[in-house]
Amino acid sequence: MAREPSKLLSIRVSRRLSARLTSLSRKRRVPVSDVVREALERYTSGEEPSIWEAGRHIFEGVTWRGPADLSTNKKHLKGYGR
Repeated sequence: MAREPSKLLSIRVSRRLSARLTSLSRKRRVPVSDVVREALERYTSGEEPSIWEAGRHIFEGVTWRGPADLSTNKKHLKGYGR
């Protein structure tokens, strides 16, 4: 996707917000400007975030350690509901 011409925008943010933006950009391995640009696009679009987007900070990094056949293997249901 080609980028449209851009305009330089200068803003001031708190030290706390700056630290959070820096941390997020390092975690995602993208420049801070990309993080801010994406956030502004979402905020100004008027669209509600999906459940995944809203909970991304919770879901990312979670690994499933339960059985892979939990929903299909009846032995996992033995004694359930008693």
